[in-house]
Amino acid sequence: MREFDGTDGNNGTNGADGAAGADGVGIDSTTDNGDGTFTISYTDGTSFTTPDFTGPQGAQGIAGTDGANGADGATGADGVGIDSTTDNGDGTFTISYTDGTSFTTPDFTGPQGAQGIAGTDGTNGTNGAAGADGVGIDSTTDNGDGTFTISYTDGTSFTTPDFTGPQGAQGIAGTDGTNGTNGAAGADGVGIDSTTDNGDGTFTILYTDGTSFTTPDFTGPQGAQGIAGTDGTDGTNGADGAAGADGVGIDSTTNNGDGTFTISYTDGTSFTTPDFTGPQGAQGIQGLAGPAGPQGPAGTDGVVNPEDLTAGDTSITVTNGTGATLVDANVKVTDGGITTIKLADGAVATAKIEDGAVTAPKLSAGAGDNGRVGVADDLGAITYQNIDDLIDEPWRNTDDTPATDSSTNINYMGGDIGIGTNDPTERLDIGTGNLRVRDINTLAGVSTDKIVVADTDGVLKTVDNIAPKFFYMPAVIFETTTTGAGLSRNLYEDYNKQFTGQQFDVAHGATGSSMTYKGGLVGSTGAPTAMDVYADTELYYYISYYDQSVFANVSISDSGVLTYDIISSATPTAYMNIIFVIK
Repeated sequence: MREFDGTDGNNGTNGADGAAGADGVGIDSTTDNGDGTFTISYTDGTSFTTPDFTGPQGAQGIAGTDGANGADGATGADGVGIDSTTDNGDGTFTISYTDGTSFTTPDFTGPQGAQGIAGTDGTNGTNGAAGADGVGIDSTTDNGDGTFTISYTDGTSFTTPDFTGPQGAQGIAGTDGTNGTNGAAGADGVGIDSTTDNGDGTFTILYTDGTSFTTPDFTGPQGAQGIAGTDGTDGTNGADGAAGADGVGIDSTTNNGDGTFTISYTDGTSFTTPDFTGPQGAQGIQGLAGPAGPQGPAGTDGVVNPEDLTAGDTSITVTNGTGATLVDANVKVTDGGITTIKLADGAVATAKIEDGAVTAPKLSAGAGDNGRVGVADDLGAITYQNIDDLIDEPWRNTDDTPATDSSTNINYMGGDIGIGTNDPTERLDIGTGNLRVRDINTLAGVSTDKIVVADTDGVLKTVDNIAPKFFYMPAVIFETTTTGAGLSRNLYEDYNKQFTGQQFDVAHGATGSSMTYKGGLVGSTGAPTAMDVYADTELYYYISYYDQSVFANVSISDSGVLTYDIISSATPTAYMNIIFVIK
């Protein structure tokens, strides 16, 4: 609430008491319009907006002499008064009226005044306890590549990023200095003593100090064939050459009688040809029949009173033999006439059996199962038995019948199996070669699977899969001196190039990549020139920690590309922990 004090006027004379006035109109509410004016709402429903009360503060007027008290007027109706005023602590005040309403003033805080005169210094306080020693800098090393290594007194160290700034613009050329005095004459240089064309595209340079150097082959690629030149005129015939030495001639040729010939040469050597005998010619035409020869002498007389030929036990049948002794007679063995008992031991030999004479219809094994075979005992007697009863086939079907070419789900019931060896020591023993499982790469493993290993004898065994399934990404540098958003870095490519010894940029940041490494991969004696690497699809990529005061919006793609923002420069303790997990 503001007060406006004018200059006090002269005291007037006291007037007579007036008549009692009507009840006054009270203030219902007051509203600050925020522009220096106030709107006062009265109890009779009317309102009044003041002019802008914001004016310069007037000088304080001289206090006037108190006038004499006038006579009390008649008591008017109670108006709305101020019940309380509360300082809100922010430059405003809340005025509570007697009718229960309230009004909060605007901020009455004026502008800050001029600084007051300095007060007298207070007495010094007692010294506090000594603080613990801080970590100081023990040494700073210039690494020669724009970075510095700071060694602290507690034994730790920190290597800064590359502080080398971009090259500045070339300065204005200075005024040429005066010529210096001539230096002492230098020692004679090494000159070229001679140059020799080695005839193979290289040259050997001999220097004046006795050393030499052979150049690489300077022969360029053959040029395209030039245009044929005009034929030259024929030259004159040359003189006849000297007579050549006599050639070796044939002295004699001898037929060796076996289709070969031996050729003897005039120089004493000889040569025998291969067999010149050609293949046998076709048979010649049949010659003419010769004349009939003279009649031979008379034969001896035949048998007197010939008898019929029969067999007493009917084992042999004779036809057309009545009154004859084997004259145009037919003799055959009666069916069933020859039995085992009538054959002497060893009488029926292979040489005595005509090819094709023993046919299936002439053999009988009697009734029985199909597929039986003949088996001879120790006395030579033959019986017919089922082959399954004779051979213990180790390859069996699941119903324990012998396996066939069309069998599935075959079980081996025997002992050890050897492939390429006659002395298997395991259930499956491969003597030479290797083992192949065609579909093994299509079968997905699980975390509880074991690893197959081989001992020094080649016997396969399993061991627990205790190999780590993850590894930490090789160290790289993030250049954070410049902030930036939406930056990316291929973590897989950094890992791949480091493990295979390729050139790569160690540092990345908002201004691009820098600090190119060209040193390759340094291995121990006998180590391969590169390490095996996983494909980007064989890995999962994780970040287990990053400094959130330096990096933000961090994410990784399934191929190992990191996306991130740099929001501030890193401190010596800032880092990011990146882990590769093998699928």
